[in-house]
Amino acid sequence: MIIKKLFILCCLALPAANLSAKDKGQWTLSEDSVLTIAIDKYSGYKANEYPWYAQRLAIRKIVIAEGIKKIRKEEFAGYDNLVCIEIPSSVTSISARPFVGCNRLTTITVSPQNKKFDSRDNCNAIIDTKDKELIVGCNGTVVPGGIEKIGDEAFFGYQGLDMVTISEGVKKINDKAFAESSLRGIELPSTLEKFSASAFERCRDLQIIRIAPNNALYDSRDNCNAIIEKKDNKLALGCKATVIPNSVAKIKAFAFEGRGLYSIDIPASVTKIENFAFAGCDDLESMSVDAQNSVFDSRDNCNGIINTKENCLVARCKNTVIPYSVSEIGYGAFYRCQSLTEFSLPENISVIRGSAFEGCTGLTNIFLPDNVKRIDNGAFSNCTNVTEVVLPKYLNTCGEKAFENCQSLKLVSFQKPANIGAFAFSNCKSLNEIFIPDGSTLGEGVFNGCTNLSYIGLPRDLREISPRLFEQCRSLSEMFIPGNVQHIGNSAFNNCYNLRKVELCEGVRTIGDDAFTNCSNMHIIKLPSTLLAIGHNAFKNCRNGLEIHAEACFKPARFYLGKQLSANANPFNGIRAKVFIPRGSLAEYIASWGDKHDYIEVDRPRY
Repeated sequence: MIIKKLFILCCLALPAANLSAKDKGQWTLSEDSVLTIAIDKYSGYKANEYPWYAQRLAIRKIVIAEGIKKIRKEEFAGYDNLVCIEIPSSVTSISARPFVGCNRLTTITVSPQNKKFDSRDNCNAIIDTKDKELIVGCNGTVVPGGIEKIGDEAFFGYQGLDMVTISEGVKKINDKAFAESSLRGIELPSTLEKFSASAFERCRDLQIIRIAPNNALYDSRDNCNAIIEKKDNKLALGCKATVIPNSVAKIKAFAFEGRGLYSIDIPASVTKIENFAFAGCDDLESMSVDAQNSVFDSRDNCNGIINTKENCLVARCKNTVIPYSVSEIGYGAFYRCQSLTEFSLPENISVIRGSAFEGCTGLTNIFLPDNVKRIDNGAFSNCTNVTEVVLPKYLNTCGEKAFENCQSLKLVSFQKPANIGAFAFSNCKSLNEIFIPDGSTLGEGVFNGCTNLSYIGLPRDLREISPRLFEQCRSLSEMFIPGNVQHIGNSAFNNCYNLRKVELCEGVRTIGDDAFTNCSNMHIIKLPSTLLAIGHNAFKNCRNGLEIHAEACFKPARFYLGKQLSANANPFNGIRAKVFIPRGSLAEYIASWGDKHDYIEVDRPRY
């Protein structure tokens, strides 16, 4: 690897650090800015708790003494003026990106006596000797011969990388190897066989990509500044300066992810664009498709890419104007478009496919046309600044995780019943109340983790409280279960710490495992006469003295583990309840529920 940037460093002189008695002999910081760590006393500390941390910007060299065995993840992250580090023979474990943010680091030396790692040929890197893998680099690294892999996050985040040459012999480049670095150019060897889709993720300055012409699998034909898979003419890696050759048939998923692309022209030869091909390209201003392309078009100068047959927008830029003729927003079309603050969808849109707007953190409001009938899985997940959404008038399906982690979402309005998929609104921590229309269905965990949710109006015809539906809804205080519900699912109210009162209407037949586990403030629950089964740990860790009103239940409900009757099932682990039962049923309840509760026989319901 060749580094063309030079750093001019000021020598930071400082007085020797004043050490407490307990730290003497364990670390020193000298007048010439050398930190010496003598013993492995600090392994239990967080990196920002080290006694020298406040002086980290003055440290230019780190010497790790013999005896220390581990270097942890991000151990020395952000030591801005660190230039040199010495690794002893005793180190046998080095976790990911230990020097991330050390953008002046140019010298890494491993003791020649180390049996696990080396820094051969003065390469200024750490090599796993046995695995032939470069696991940690820096801005002074020259990739040596004799290695076969560039490891996970080896150069992650370095702001100082310029032009990098990967030596012959390297076969694989692993996950995030150069991600989020200032890498400007990369030259790849003929031996390269595989590289991760995330290896160059968010390398916004990358503009030169070349691969040796005798590589059997890849080429960078026509000086295109891209890597193309020869077998199927698929563009696998692009950059801000890529010009797609007219021989390319496919564009791979994440091919241009976050790489500072300003404009792109799709030639007539391209017949497939995989999902997320242009994910995170926030600077992209212009997109066009050759008029001779038989699969895609950019009709009406829309600055977008449209699947012609499906009338589906598959990729966009910051200047895209969606034509009225488009009926679908494609999978991941606006994925992680963080600069997007608002959008206008034509009335003709009927489908918003999965992850279409996922991670658009700049969005604050979502306005959807009434004709949208389907919002697919994850379509708006992680839109963390959206505050309000009105679901369309003709919506039939709201997919799994459709609005997951929309942590600022306060208001959701339904205009008609809909099928709401699993975890559709999970972790919407600002959501305070919601009303679900009759006729709607609710999948697993729809409101899981909605910690501010204090009121919910459930459909009167709802048949099931699905598993984990209200798990960790810590602001719920009372719950009325409608009369058509027959089953309370596993962990439905798990960890609802402030739930105090629950009323199950006639019709409920089963309560699932862990249904009310850790509802530590629950005072009262009313059980209906229709109840047949209670699952294992259903009331585990509820408060002692919980009032269970079972006076309508002339036959005590049986205990289940999963779907099977079990002598090992115990719904009441951790509590002693106060149980109101019909007069004359004490013996039967003790035989079925045990003698560890306080039973109170009553003539009529007291609840």
